[in-house]
Amino acid sequence: MGLINSPASIEAVTALAEIGIDISKHRSRGITQQLMENSQIILTMAENHYDLLCEHFPQLKENIFLLRTFDEELPVYNKSIADPIGQGLNVYRQSRDIISGEIKRILPRILQLVDSYLH
Repeated sequence: MGLINSPASIEAVTALAEIGIDISKHRSRGITQQLMENSQIILTMAENHYDLLCEHFPQLKENIFLLRTFDEELPVYNKSIADPIGQGLNVYRQSRDIISGEIKRILPRILQLVDSYLH
């Protein structure tokens, strides 16, 4: 499911290079049953990604979350992070900044969950 072995767009490479992250060698992987079953937490950017994964992997629904609603509820209009594919560099920068902020927000909870899985 999904694109396999596709490189990151030049806009994604550029937006992340601006903050010191090199994804120039990144290649996409498709979503497989094994990958999903081996994941305790699956974060999606957009509601359509969330819905698709829940539809294909209903038994794993409790492990699938929208990034912006993980450990917090936001108003309906704020739940998704738009996929910047095909957009300009500024849209990629906006997505990068939103994702970065969300990761910083949820990281303490993620670390707490990892600790509980290990013990």
